[in-house]
Amino acid sequence: MTADDLLRDIAEDLPRDTAEDLPRDTVEDLPRDTAEDLPRDTAPENTARTALRRAITECKAANVRRRRLESAEQLARELWTASERALLAFNDVDATIVEHRAEEFKRVATGSSLPAPNLPDGLAARLAMRDEALKQVTAAKITHENLVADLNQAEDTMQQARLNVAIAAFDVLMAEGAKQATALNAAWNEIWHQFDRLSALADCRLHYAETSFPITLPSETVSLLQTIAALDGRQFANGRNDAAANAGEVWCRWFKLLLTDAEAEVTFERTSL
Repeated sequence: MTADDLLRDIAEDLPRDTAEDLPRDTVEDLPRDTAEDLPRDTAPENTARTALRRAITECKAANVRRRRLESAEQLARELWTASERALLAFNDVDATIVEHRAEEFKRVATGSSLPAPNLPDGLAARLAMRDEALKQVTAAKITHENLVADLNQAEDTMQQARLNVAIAAFDVLMAEGAKQATALNAAWNEIWHQFDRLSALADCRLHYAETSFPITLPSETVSLLQTIAALDGRQFANGRNDAAANAGEVWCRWFKLLLTDAEAEVTFERTSL
């Protein structure tokens, strides 16, 4: 194989930034910046997840490019070594030319005619081959140096791509944390709604005719209400808990409805906390 053939091999192995150079799973994950490809749900967690997918895809692509450049750099290094080895075969060309010219001058000194300026065919051919081998060494060295620079840049790109994946993964966790915080806040508000309703039921005085029906909640429920009450730092306008008051009215209204309708139901109003 000639040096030109090796150079062509390197050119064929150089990374091409097209989809066919990537693994199939990477190609399938490549982001497509078109409107129909954007996620319909733009909630923060989904946006973060989309960014993470894109970061992972870009990291895969950067890794493919880096591996290809590693292979190309190794091949270029081998070519450079091979071309230098080939050049060594012509180290004696200059000395052979000097000897040849010296012999010609000796013959002229003994009365021979002036020699032809051209070198003998065999020696001229070796000189041409030496010059070509020197060109191959220079070309191989430049190719290798360029590939080393490209590989270093690819390494930097790969490191940045990995960092981008870590950042995107962090953002997914933060988005999920925000989602969980929202759910926690909703659950916390629901606890107070339930607390106000049960407290209102405990305070109800239900009567029918001359009969009173005292409310007796289970002891564990009473303990739980007392524990929650100790945490109650809410401030109410005019010192009145309207939610609890409204809930008490609902309990009383429901009791009256149930006296004539076994299927009666009521809805507790939800007030903002």
